[in-house]
Amino acid sequence: MKYGFIGCGNMGSALAPALSKSGNEILLSDHTESKALQLAEKLNCKASQNADIANECDIIFLAVKPQSLEKTVSEIKSIISDRKPVIVTMAAGFKLEKIESLAGCNLPVIRIMPNTPVAVGRGVVLYCYNNLVDESTLSDFIKDLSFAGAFEKLPESLMDIGCAVSGCGPAYMYMFVDAIANSAEKNGLDRAQAVKLAALTMSGAAEMVLQSDKTPEELKIAVCSPGGSTIEGVKVLESESFREITENAIDAAYNRNVELGK
Repeated sequence: MKYGFIGCGNMGSALAPALSKSGNEILLSDHTESKALQLAEKLNCKASQNADIANECDIIFLAVKPQSLEKTVSEIKSIISDRKPVIVTMAAGFKLEKIESLAGCNLPVIRIMPNTPVAVGRGVVLYCYNNLVDESTLSDFIKDLSFAGAFEKLPESLMDIGCAVSGCGPAYMYMFVDAIANSAEKNGLDRAQAVKLAALTMSGAAEMVLQSDKTPEELKIAVCSPGGSTIEGVKVLESESFREITENAIDAAYNRNVELGK
């Protein structure tokens, strides 16, 4: 399988390294040529041009910003409408049928919504696809990208809320780590160690949620000894409407995703 990335920005440069571990050939292009050249050198693959990627690759990632997607597709439209490679889109708000509309033809399209931890192999990649993507190709695609993290299939109608959770969620997790570290530093811990402790604690707690048969609420209660220090902190979070604020943040991100898709 030969892969191509049109766009080597934040997400393209995060996914390409994971894909490179599969041993497949990869071509890279970017409107800033130096980005493609630097990433190609790092991954020991080839910097190329959009048209060459459209002509040569079996699976093409459109890793450009949403506002650039229409122009990018128009530049390779005649080639992909003839060859019909698998197109992978990750632009917020662009549904499967929209990509086919931009291409002016029916062709296999996979829509993914990865999050930034794919850069360290601990990401979440939401995906859906149209009926022109055969199961064998899909299976190979997921296997080749397995170094990025976990893949979760969703119906396209749930991609917006799924992205509000796993796509936007890392930002909220980083904010929580930062807030914990701020307090720890204020009370004497070294900043770097405070961040490390907060991050490791979040990682371990997440693993507990995934591996335990208990609910998050039950796991929380298990940490809260009566009259202990944890319950005092929990009381503050509850009095400051921590749950409501978090839910409002997810709702806001979801509503924006819906707006982008109109």
